[in-house]
Amino acid sequence: MRTQGFPKLALALPLGLLLALSAAPPSRAQTAAPLGERLRAYRFSSEPSLVTEVELQARQALSSPRTRRAMASTLASVLGSEASFDAKQLACRELVLLAGPEQVPSLLPLLSDDRLASYALMVLSKLPEPSVSTALLKELPGLKGRALAGAFDLLGERRATAALPSLTGGLSAQDPAVADAAAAGLAKLGGPKATAALTAAFAKAPAARKAPLGLALLLRAQRDLSANDKASALSIARLLDQRTTEPRLRAAALPILVRALGEKSLPRLLQALREDGTPAQWTAAGQLRQVPGRPATLAMCSWLPSLPAGTQALVISALADRGDSAAAPALLALRKASPAVRVAALRALGRLGDATCVSPLLAAALSGTSQENAAARDSLLSLRGARVDAALMVALRDGPPAQQALAVQFLSDRRAPGLVPTLMSKAHSAQFVVSSAALRALREQGGPEQLPGLLGLLVARPTDRRDEVSAAIAEIARRGSTQAQRTDALLKALSSAARPADKADILGILGEVGGPQALKALRGSLASPDATLRTAALRRLAEWPTDEPLSDLLAAVQSGAPSQRVIALRGALRLAGEGQRLPSQTLALYQDLLSKTQGPEEKRLVLSGLSKLNTLQALRYASEFLSDDSVKAEARLCVLSLAHATAAPWREETKALVRPLADQTDDSAAAQQAKAILALADGMGDFITSWEASPAYTRPNTGYAELLDVPFAPESEKGDPVAWRPVPTSTVEGQPWLADLLALYGGEQKVAYLRTAVWSDTERDLQLLLGSDDGAKVWWNGGQVLSVNTQRAVAPGQEKAVVHAAKGWNRLLVKVTQNVMGWGACAQLRNPDGTPATGLRCAVPSDVETLASAGTNQ
Repeated sequence: MRTQGFPKLALALPLGLLLALSAAPPSRAQTAAPLGERLRAYRFSSEPSLVTEVELQARQALSSPRTRRAMASTLASVLGSEASFDAKQLACRELVLLAGPEQVPSLLPLLSDDRLASYALMVLSKLPEPSVSTALLKELPGLKGRALAGAFDLLGERRATAALPSLTGGLSAQDPAVADAAAAGLAKLGGPKATAALTAAFAKAPAARKAPLGLALLLRAQRDLSANDKASALSIARLLDQRTTEPRLRAAALPILVRALGEKSLPRLLQALREDGTPAQWTAAGQLRQVPGRPATLAMCSWLPSLPAGTQALVISALADRGDSAAAPALLALRKASPAVRVAALRALGRLGDATCVSPLLAAALSGTSQENAAARDSLLSLRGARVDAALMVALRDGPPAQQALAVQFLSDRRAPGLVPTLMSKAHSAQFVVSSAALRALREQGGPEQLPGLLGLLVARPTDRRDEVSAAIAEIARRGSTQAQRTDALLKALSSAARPADKADILGILGEVGGPQALKALRGSLASPDATLRTAALRRLAEWPTDEPLSDLLAAVQSGAPSQRVIALRGALRLAGEGQRLPSQTLALYQDLLSKTQGPEEKRLVLSGLSKLNTLQALRYASEFLSDDSVKAEARLCVLSLAHATAAPWREETKALVRPLADQTDDSAAAQQAKAILALADGMGDFITSWEASPAYTRPNTGYAELLDVPFAPESEKGDPVAWRPVPTSTVEGQPWLADLLALYGGEQKVAYLRTAVWSDTERDLQLLLGSDDGAKVWWNGGQVLSVNTQRAVAPGQEKAVVHAAKGWNRLLVKVTQNVMGWGACAQLRNPDGTPATGLRCAVPSDVETLASAGTNQ
């Protein structure tokens, strides 16, 4: 970054010095004149460099007493001259650092100048010598306004006892600011006489003067407490509490009473608590936290029954913050209080309670309002101590069913040690609510050693009450660290189960757990003579995460019972899109499934799956069903879905297949969609859209910029086979020409390749226009023609290169890097002068390779 008007060094300089450097240099006459003379002539902005010079010299003068005195004398000489206000203000600012007692005579006259008085007092306040107080006392008769107020405050702060008469007299000043400063000065001065003067003034002051005098007395009381003079502080606090109607002063006196009296302040706090809505009530509630000792806690608890509901809540909050467990019984006794008070008490028990609170909290968690339930549950989780777990175990053993279930939940949440055996026992409870809670807890806390017992419970239960047992078994088995831990107990139970319903439920769990042994068991069950088992196995195989059971599902579609055929067909359609098949192989699967369908419903299922294939061959095949009246509507939807994806890679072929739908009259919605697809295809102009994409490639600890120069399989004629796939039409608004890799693969720090085939009717040079997000490397007929390593959003024509096209088919390969966010590319081919090129067409390379293998080059 370049800094306008300054070298880079200027960025490191202080602002004052920077301004000085930027100003016009002083004249020779200016630099020759003594500093005092130049300072006396100073005006704001007249000589900016002078401010910096004075600041620098003042700080340098601190290095020795001699230079300090000299600089202070120079500055003080300005104060007694005819210099401007600006100059005197600047001198005072620096004298704060440098002044000594010899500068006092120069400062005192400034007190008569209302504009400079505060600056003079600022300097005087930094001088510790007693002579300053003596000098100020002599000046007092001639001072007024802000100067007199500042002098009073400074004399009080310096504990100048000789100022007592003047400060006392100042209390009756007509100027409120002077009177307030006199009161503050007396408060800071301290001592019995100063306190007596403030007290007397407060007693006879009119209402308008009570507040500032009261604040001064509060300041005095606080300083007395700091000096451990509790008697004086207490006297002041009682005066403010009892001799005024000002609510804020009465409230402010309470903390002083508490610090001075301790536990003996409780009666006054109780009285204040009954003053509903006053500042004293809120202050008293806060001060309850400050009174030390258990007797104070018990006293507060004794107040609770007689207090209004709102005040009860305040006291309960204070008791919770005190952290004294002695309050717990009183909080438990508030069963008949208002709902809000009960909620506050229940929440406080989480901080104050112990094992004795477990049973009442369990009861509260199951009765009352929802807020009470939530408060009791939160407190049960917050209670501390091993005895709390023991009390919960007692409730689990002896309580009513609902309490047992709740005890299970909290013991589990608290991770109580040794809980699992009890959970196993309670899982067999005849009380559904108890067994259900135990099974939910076992899902988190059980291990492989609990699986045999739970499988025994599963087969012992009626079939309509097994869901929670199955869920617990599946969750525990999935957590097993080895295949044996995950499935051995299940396989053993499967082999020993006698009833088909039991075997079916165990098969269902095996399907959820997964793994090769589970898959083997499910496949083996397809040969069972029992239809229940075959159906259960098919359901899990249809949901399998990989395509391994696809052949089993296809066989069931071929020969299964009607109900099993539907399950198998849905599963086969789902798995047909899994794995690493080429699009042509997937289409063959759909065609095979359609050949096995029985009736329109099954055809509709297959067409819904076919619509996701996004290839020209799939579009052609789907178009064949437009004449089948039983599935015509579904065929239209399938064709339109496929056509939207194929409009870019197979532009002309798609238009030819969609155009009849745009002309139909029996389905206006389909016709509108078809017209939109035709318009989309026509709007792609001369952009290349017949792209195929490679898989995405990554490398550990390698970013997108480095990946551009890492060669992957598509760059080598002899590399590993590449699973090319067509790039569907872009769905990015306004960019139908985009080869959108982000939509295909997502993610960050990757690369992928795009390829297309370009037919030229003659040999010639062409201009390639490329846009990419992010960087790109380009090969034309195997030779690299472009490389740009960058991070950017895609736009047409960001890069240009001249390529030589052979007559016939040419190959274009583009490598595109991905940093973050968007990812893709676009390309156009034009004449070398940039005009549109004719005699060109593009095709998906796989189609060209198919034609070549068939012996044609067209």
